[in-house]
Amino acid sequence: MELWRHSVQSLWQGYRDPTAIVLSGYVISVWVGGILVRRFLDTIQSLRGVDPGLRDAGKRIGQFERFLVTTLTVLDQYNAIAFVFTAKSIARFKKIEATPAFAEYYLVGTLASVSFGMLVGLGIKAGLTLLGWTR
Repeated sequence: MELWRHSVQSLWQGYRDPTAIVLSGYVISVWVGGILVRRFLDTIQSLRGVDPGLRDAGKRIGQFERFLVTTLTVLDQYNAIAFVFTAKSIARFKKIEATPAFAEYYLVGTLASVSFGMLVGLGIKAGLTLLGWTR
């Protein structure tokens, strides 16, 4: 029982460190978020036939996107998140216009990724606020 109590106290002490909260948040946002978004996209029947090369490129873009969105959320720069979404849409406009299946895949994947990045960013902010680390 004493070992259990010591383990829980050590874990709590680690998460009272703002650096641990921020780093954990980014790991969750970038890598765990990728797994969750991919599984979510796999559950949508109409998106199962998407080109595997597109899925791999989307994975890297999604990681960077969630990193940016999480950072912008922590910094209260919500307008800049719209800029990220717009820039991504402009870059993919021709393909979105030409391929309805891609348009659906792009929209659902982007919204899921942005939503997850924002939720993790809000979680990081909440953790830092609980520790008294607010701006």
